[in-house]
Amino acid sequence: MIKLNIQTGTQKVSFSLGEVTYFYGPNYDLKFDIIQTLRKHFFNVDQSEYDYEKEQTSRIFINDEALNIKKWKYYELTPMFNLETEFKLGSKSLMIQYVESNLVNIEYEEEVSSINILYQTLNELMTEKLNIEDFEVEIEPKLIELSLKTIIKSLELKLLKEEHIASTHNLTYSEIMKFQIFIAKSIAKNNPHKHYIFKVDLPKLNEDIIKSLKDIENAHFIIVNEHDILETPRENVIYFGKEIINFSDDVLLYEKIMLEYGSITTLEDLNIIIKQFLTKEDNEITRILKENL
Repeated sequence: MIKLNIQTGTQKVSFSLGEVTYFYGPNYDLKFDIIQTLRKHFFNVDQSEYDYEKEQTSRIFINDEALNIKKWKYYELTPMFNLETEFKLGSKSLMIQYVESNLVNIEYEEEVSSINILYQTLNELMTEKLNIEDFEVEIEPKLIELSLKTIIKSLELKLLKEEHIASTHNLTYSEIMKFQIFIAKSIAKNNPHKHYIFKVDLPKLNEDIIKSLKDIENAHFIIVNEHDILETPRENVIYFGKEIINFSDDVLLYEKIMLEYGSITTLEDLNIIIKQFLTKEDNEITRILKENL
């Protein structure tokens, strides 16, 4: 569990991120603003002149410390993920992080060392064949030794499905999302000294996808969803309605629901009502919450 604080101008938002946290609710604009601020800082975008002029400069703190982008990494997983683009291994792609973290130190593998020895022999052979007799200058050909960098530069990735070459368009919604989650978890697992936040756009909640998010200590997944039935402990939910409400905040919820609507008297009542609200149970109190939260 980590504590995330976002400050924009005089506005402050604070909430906890566990292994899986839901950004849930109908207010797209509020979600967009929070996510844009995350992207701005994790992607190291400078404050603009407009930010200063309008007093909208922002800061992010994790566990009360200013964001350190060498220690913390942020990636976005989306149904619009394009494998053809990712397989080009651009410097900011998710796939390049996956390939690099899984092939690290590959140049020290016995097979690679053997190939590099053969390269040296081949260099000598080519030098002999390309040598110009009785001339003052020589041509020296050289094959570049294999290293992680040179291997990645010459690497070509293909997607296979049922033993046939496939494209992004041959994958289902579930396959695209689970593929990215597998990649994300592998990156985090191979880099235990770093910490990761992955934003996961799930316009349609899928239990199989959600199950695949678990069991990585240094990764926090933010699931973004608007209105699906949500079956999760309320502590995992940040609700975006008329304002941002951390559903793990007992005091805030008690005040909002009990004092304003007189609907609960105990913590158990609170848990029941929030569960009914998240699972779309239709009753008087859930209708009141839908209209007012």
